[in-house]
Amino acid sequence: MLKYILSVVTVLMLCTAAMSADYKIEAPDDLKKYVPEVEKALGDALNEILANEKQAMNILKPYARVSKDICDFLGCPEKDAEIRHWVNTYYNDSVVIAKTLSKVVLISEADARKEKNLQKGYVNYMFSDKTERAEIIMSAQPYYQEELLKNVCLPVIIKSDGTVFQKEQLVSALAGACGVGEAAPALTVRAMVSDIMKNVTKTSPWFCRWYTEGMAYKVTSELLSQYSPAQKKLFDQIFSLKDESRELRDKVNLWDFADISVMLADKSYNGKLDAANIQYACELTDALYEKVGKKGFGSLNAELKYDTRITNEKICATAKTLFDMDLKARLLEYSPQNVKDVVSKGSVSDEKKQGEDAIIAHEWQKAVDSYAVCLLFDPGDYNARLNQATAYRELGDLTAADVCIAITANTMDEGKATIHLVDIENNDNAVVVLGKYFFLQEAYPQAYGVLLSVYEDHKDWEDVASLVEMLGKAFDKKEAKEGE
Repeated sequence: MLKYILSVVTVLMLCTAAMSADYKIEAPDDLKKYVPEVEKALGDALNEILANEKQAMNILKPYARVSKDICDFLGCPEKDAEIRHWVNTYYNDSVVIAKTLSKVVLISEADARKEKNLQKGYVNYMFSDKTERAEIIMSAQPYYQEELLKNVCLPVIIKSDGTVFQKEQLVSALAGACGVGEAAPALTVRAMVSDIMKNVTKTSPWFCRWYTEGMAYKVTSELLSQYSPAQKKLFDQIFSLKDESRELRDKVNLWDFADISVMLADKSYNGKLDAANIQYACELTDALYEKVGKKGFGSLNAELKYDTRITNEKICATAKTLFDMDLKARLLEYSPQNVKDVVSKGSVSDEKKQGEDAIIAHEWQKAVDSYAVCLLFDPGDYNARLNQATAYRELGDLTAADVCIAITANTMDEGKATIHLVDIENNDNAVVVLGKYFFLQEAYPQAYGVLLSVYEDHKDWEDVASLVEMLGKAFDKKEAKEGE
């Protein structure tokens, strides 16, 4: 797995201090003359990554205690074995990476290409007859076994002219997968905590990103305070409030701070504002932790775990019940006035009716705007989002429509779903929205039947034509009718 994904908020401080070599280079006689060139090209990067991986290993080595602490923070003692597995996995990744990079072996390009797949450890080269370049793949898991780990190394391919094969790609791949900068070990721990929240406790809601970001930050920070105070200092500096973010304070919106995949799909996405939202989410979480402590975190997360569709309302109501804390008011302090106005309404039934009327009247922009208010109040209102997708299609914004459909398909609770698309019997774009929704839910016979019903009248709709062609290869018309 990748150790962590570089975030827009993460401005890593590159190490500039001189470091002694922690790796050795082996080369056959005919390639020994290239060792200095390899040291010049890769030495700094290898030393830095090795130092970081060793720090990560030291932090995660007492995996039983680390796992117990994470269980306490996330309120899931019943998941100790599963969380211990995750901690051990991240530890083993660092072991494999460190072991691989500590031994560099030079190999000629001609010999490397003979092997097709050059697999010697964490870094593997996949060659193809169709291109001169190789695909560089990072994978630690195959080498977890001690016997396999003994012989791992980092193969560095030397071209006929004496230069390193795909040097820039190799360095970039290592930096992206392993991380660079003094705080890389801390960010590895944060990536692990985020993975545990997403895969074990399932507390990674699409529409409450402030909670996901803030909780991952605070749990990581508190772990580091025990296992690496020096890394905690670096980590807290990364997520501390910056002057650039303070200047964006009036645009910060934690109430409507969605999953990064949702944010990136928005044409108005602003990386600096995203970073500001993260930093203010950390500030709010710091305040929450100061009030309730580790035990309180455990109690709160225990009530919210295993629910990927939790809402701000549920988080705030739970905090009110447990701690008599008006978390909703605090959260809205980090949101613009128009958001506060919508949330305080208590209902958006009027806006929902306006959206429905606008679709019937073919007032598409009004429909988009009305449903936007509904979604601000309740981001999980899948019918509002699907009807907004219809309006977007009518306006010609197919990308925005597809984003709405994708978000719905990923977040809707199928067991409780009752789809209501306004005026679908008279609106072929609404039919397309339904067909695409079925497609993303992998209900392919239904998707084919629905899309086929509008295809004959709209063969010039390229997105519909491509899906019908694709699905038609798997389902004939009879199968589609049966699947409706």
